Amino acid sequence: MSYKDLSKSADKQDHSEKNQKPSAVEVKPTDTPKVAEPKKG
Repeated sequence: MSYKDLSKSADKQDHSEKNQKPSAVEVKPTDTPKVAEPKKG
């Protein structure tokens, strides 16, 4: 395993947590996915 692989793993976990929290924190769940998708792509 290279350092880059570990970095990507940590990044994916961070994104998962960030994606789960915003939906609960933000009041616009419909607006969040639309903004999150283009940034990921």
